[in-house]
Amino acid sequence: MLRLLAWAFGLMSAVVLAVAGIQVAHMLLLVVSRRRREIGVLRAVGASSRAIRTMVLLEGAVLGLAGVLLGNGLAFLASRGVNHGAGIVFADLAFQPGDLFLFTPEIVLMSALMGILACLAGAWPPARWAARMDPVQAIRGGA
Repeated sequence: MLRLLAWAFGLMSAVVLAVAGIQVAHMLLLVVSRRRREIGVLRAVGASSRAIRTMVLLEGAVLGLAGVLLGNGLAFLASRGVNHGAGIVFADLAFQPGDLFLFTPEIVLMSALMGILACLAGAWPPARWAARMDPVQAIRGGA
């Protein structure tokens, strides 16, 4: 039963990461489309396609890092609250677990890595689009 629950939670995590990547892609596509003139000027003054792609990917990585920090922080606080509440509810039981949630450095590091990778995967299509923009059309306002 525990193995089935672990697989179910793993599948839910994968779905959440996929949705996060799609959301990042959507948001960065909007950002790139709004900043097309700025990107065109950067390209016109000599910025390489690689520099533009790196700029957008770094924005995605920063979004991922911020999401990971906020998400892990909120999850830790919520787990402390649930553990405290469970201690009160199960006070009369002979056997009481120490903690209902596990926050090891490995789990936190893995969640950070997966969150940032999902955001980078979502940032890749907008980064490629921004890097391939024609500077003249971008400055004029075309796509």
